[in-house]
Amino acid sequence: MLDIGCESGELGSEFLKLGVDYHGVNIDTRIVEAGQRRVGDRINRQDFLEMEVDRKYDIVCFHQVLEHITTPFLFARKVREFTTAPGGAIHGDVPNVSGLSALVHRLVPLNRHRFGAIELPHHQFAYEVRTIQRLFAQDFSLDIFDVRINDPTWGQVIELGCILQVYSAVSGALNTGTNLAFVGKRISG
Repeated sequence: MLDIGCESGELGSEFLKLGVDYHGVNIDTRIVEAGQRRVGDRINRQDFLEMEVDRKYDIVCFHQVLEHITTPFLFARKVREFTTAPGGAIHGDVPNVSGLSALVHRLVPLNRHRFGAIELPHHQFAYEVRTIQRLFAQDFSLDIFDVRINDPTWGQVIELGCILQVYSAVSGALNTGTNLAFVGKRISG
């Protein structure tokens, strides 16, 4: 498994306990150093876009990474190159530009650096279902779905106060989750 933009080893340590051949990469030295204290050399400081394809992975994941990438088509090509064909899998998630949270942030601009799901200068691009399809559907059979903030599988691990509970209920009723998650199986060689 290749985890692009990995965090500081929490996910990696759990996968290693399960016997998964886990490898994480990140460009942030602080994250990599923290991760290496937890899982050793299973996490390395590398720019994924500059990595040589020295092996293929059955699973390539990238959580909350794609929106930070300035060259999304190159990123998608590199993901394809690193994923075992056929049958390798990808998993990613991005802020949902069509979600309720993005709409609220466009209508009530409380943060001058934020427009909808995009927070500048950190986020480079906004994503919705059709843009994810454009990047990955040629090489992967995709399942793309909305994720509410309190989704038991895909949501964020936070305690929801009353306002966030109402927000999450409305978001779910409107099918406009905070994030878009997607999984794909490699179909082309």
